[in-house]
Amino acid sequence: MQSPFELPPTPDPQPNRNRSRRPGRPPARSRRPGPWGWLITLLRLALLLGLGIAGVLGGVAAARWVPGTITSTPPLELALRQLDQWLTRWPRSPGPLTLPTVPIPSPSPTLSASPVPAAPLSPDRRKALQTQLQALEADLNALIGEATAIEGELGNRNPTGPIEQRVQAIAQALNSTGANPRSPSSPTQSVPTQTTPTQTAGRLTIALPTDLLFQDNHSNLQPAAGAILDTIAADLQNYPGATVRIAGHSDAIGDPVANRELTLRRAKAVGQYLADRLTGPYRWVTAGFGASRPLTPDPDPASQQRNRRIEIVIEPLLNP
Repeated sequence: MQSPFELPPTPDPQPNRNRSRRPGRPPARSRRPGPWGWLITLLRLALLLGLGIAGVLGGVAAARWVPGTITSTPPLELALRQLDQWLTRWPRSPGPLTLPTVPIPSPSPTLSASPVPAAPLSPDRRKALQTQLQALEADLNALIGEATAIEGELGNRNPTGPIEQRVQAIAQALNSTGANPRSPSSPTQSVPTQTTPTQTAGRLTIALPTDLLFQDNHSNLQPAAGAILDTIAADLQNYPGATVRIAGHSDAIGDPVANRELTLRRAKAVGQYLADRLTGPYRWVTAGFGASRPLTPDPDPASQQRNRRIEIVIEPLLNP
């Protein structure tokens, strides 16, 4: 008899754990696929795939060679028609959706960029720029003087307009067929010892034969040249602050480069002589052109002597 103070026995959670196997029954073995099992599975899948492809190709071939007629509507088309009818019955909005108009603001005026102030120039840089400016002005003055001399030879005694237009007019006059060049058989005129000053467009032009001022192939002034240049210096005192351009010209005999260098040295010698005898802010421009600006193309000695000259162009200061 069990005492009331004893606990009941705990049931076994695995009652069959100690139960023996039935006699004569072999133990169960786990089935694991061998190498032949995997091969058989692959062959089955390949057979199914081949049959599917063969069926599709056979259907395509049959439809191509033995076409048939379909009397009934395909189910997919019937479903699409039903969906379209259902959508048409759906209540629509009375009108198109309109969005509120938003006014576009006018673009604000573009502010102009303020000019960037230039960097201050150093004294050396300012002096170099002034030198370049003076050289440019000298070249411009020399070009204007050459154009004036050519215009005088062509008969235009009162040239006006910018220098570009004047150069174009000179080119047209030289290329025109109506030009009447000097004939070689024309009588030779006597070469004056000193050309009378001529005034053209506010400029005073003086032409001096170099045979009176220099010896042959030399750039030193002869003693007799002082009297002639002193007269010109006295005339220059009436034009304070004027620009004086002095250009040297030669004949076509000899080397062209040597002739240009010689005419430049002669022009500088004349300019230095006049500058030493004048006081005031005169501007001196000298140039040597050699035989590139002849007065006459004739090869006779008298014409060559006329081409050997020193031209002095005086441009008075307009606003002294």
